[in-house]
Amino acid sequence: MVFGLLAMLFAWKADDFVRWWVTQAETMVSAGLPPEITASERDRLATAFAGLRAALIAGAAEPSALAGLQRDLGAAVRGAQEKTLDRATVLRLIETMEAIAAARPTPA
Repeated sequence: MVFGLLAMLFAWKADDFVRWWVTQAETMVSAGLPPEITASERDRLATAFAGLRAALIAGAAEPSALAGLQRDLGAAVRGAQEKTLDRATVLRLIETMEAIAAARPTPA
């Protein structure tokens, strides 16, 4: 019974958790950006994170796209933590988040 209640609580709060995690990831990635990232790329990264959060809130993120997000965001967070984050990883993350924000879910 306890597990059932926990599962219901998680399902109810899952969206809040995902948005919180995305905000935490943005903080980590932004703090660990390599020096070769330009000001316009930093702005584009911030805009991409905002677009991703908006897509998640609206429920407009395609589940198939979230696997790529998990891969690219995970790589960027790891790189930021290990001080190995490179420009190519940041640009790939930006492109992934922009694609999710621009996509519209396919009607079932």
